Parts: sequence; structure tokens; C-alpha cells
Amino acid sequence: MHDIAEKERSCDAYPVQPSLPSLSRENGAETVTIPALPEEGPYHVSYAMDFDALLTLTEANRGECEDNIWALRADPGYFSEMAISRAEDRRESVLDVHAKEHPFKGTPLLWDRILSNLAAESYS
Repeated sequence: MHDIAEKERSCDAYPVQPSLPSLSRENGAETVTIPALPEEGPYHVSYAMDFDALLTLTEANRGECEDNIWALRADPGYFSEMAISRAEDRRESVLDVHAKEHPFKGTPLLWDRILSNLAAESYS
């Protein structure tokens, strides 16, 4: 198609061709073997976006986020577990190259940052 001008590509002179028959399927069978998939991939017609499946995944993710937020608000044990987990994963809990602790370790400023990030990440 490199020899066809871009304006001419979208006209009716060059209609979209139907998909080619499968090379690896025998007698028009609907199943295909796993080794044949990479061979057939470039020749498949693009599939339409399944918005219902996307919506289902989005709703499930939203429900999971809501459950996390309610657990943080209602369960003190879960809240402290998440806060401690976040504190252990921060850079301030790791020793530096001189084997010294970060100056903020254990300070109210560090816990303020940890809890602020925990709340912000839960709602985002």
C-alpha cells in the first residue's frame, strides 16, 4: 500500500477484503492447535472491543477498592497492618550506604507521610 496515495486509500476503489481462510485448520474445523496460533496471529481480523467485559472488570475493581476503604475505616487491625506494611516498604526503613538509618525513621513526620499516602492511594 506504500504506492497508493493516502487520500486514495480510504475511497471505495480499495475496499476492505474479507479474512482469509485458516492455514492450519483442517476441513474448516473451528478449533486450532496451540502451535498454530503464532502462525495465524498476523492474519486474523482485529476483534471488536468487548465493552461488557471491560465494564465487568471495572466494576469488580471498584468493588475491591470500596471493600478496602471500608476495611481501613472499620477494622483497626487491618488499618495498622496496612500502615506497617507501607512503612516497611518505604525508603526510610532501609539503611543507607553507610549503614545508617534515615533521619526521619520513627518520627511523626514519617508516619504523617505514610498515613497520608495510605489514605490517598485508597481513594485513587
